[in-house]
Amino acid sequence: MLKLKYEEFKEQLLEKIREKTGKNAVIRETFVEGKNGKQRQEILYIPEENDEIITALSLGGLYAEYLGGKSLDRCTTLIVENCGVMQRLAVSRDFHNWERMKNYLRIEVVNAERESSFLENTLHRKILDLAVYCRLVFKESGSGIVSLVVRQSMLPLWGITEEQMWEQAEALFRKERFEVVSTGDFLRWILRYLGEEVPEEEEGEENLYMLTNRFCNRGASGMFRTDILEQLGQKHHCGIFIFPSSVNEVMLMPDNVEVSLEEMKECVTDTNRLFVKPEERLSDSVYHYELGSGKVVIAG
Repeated sequence: MLKLKYEEFKEQLLEKIREKTGKNAVIRETFVEGKNGKQRQEILYIPEENDEIITALSLGGLYAEYLGGKSLDRCTTLIVENCGVMQRLAVSRDFHNWERMKNYLRIEVVNAERESSFLENTLHRKILDLAVYCRLVFKESGSGIVSLVVRQSMLPLWGITEEQMWEQAEALFRKERFEVVSTGDFLRWILRYLGEEVPEEEEGEENLYMLTNRFCNRGASGMFRTDILEQLGQKHHCGIFIFPSSVNEVMLMPDNVEVSLEEMKECVTDTNRLFVKPEERLSDSVYHYELGSGKVVIAG
């Protein structure tokens, strides 16, 4: 029997998941660390109700299993079983024990107005036109993630105050691994992965960077790591403009370039409308970090 091509496999797999679970799985492209730098992957996300628990699996890995002999139905069954296992994992790890749960906290960021419904029962803090909230991330890799959004109802179970939760989350946030990569290096990684000719690195100062976390997954919160912004600002001897590329990453640019604020705002707005999925849009604002200030503000 002829095997389905990759795109056909994706289409039929999504339909079968919908039939078996009633859920609409989402496929998102991301870049993860590999032996030879960043590598492109397509990840299959299956959100649960209210986006509280998220199961994510490598689509390339599933297709490899299909090519290795597993039927499409068997691949679908494995996914459904994985959803159940990951949900049980999330709620069974001594969930009532704060001492065991506190090290899984991660701070993430969304648009405060656009995600107002999501934020209603979610512990959050508003910063500028954004809102930060916490997620328990039990497991994350290039092939999958299991996580649980922190809700108000969880605090009594843990016997802590909201202030205690934020204190712990912020302590972990200051230690979290974020990466600042020049767009030139990022493009060279992509070309290398695609097997295309990689141009030699040109001499000259880089003026545009991407800031994200290790797996490029909801890593835009890194825009509030002022120590990282300060370090980049010191390198360029100036402040830093922050462009909200998506909830997964932001772009950074030294403020000594000759580009007007109006042009930057127009670029962010157009990029959001043309290239960013609605559910992944962060903001149309341009943000700024002034060297030595220790804080991020809305530019202009």
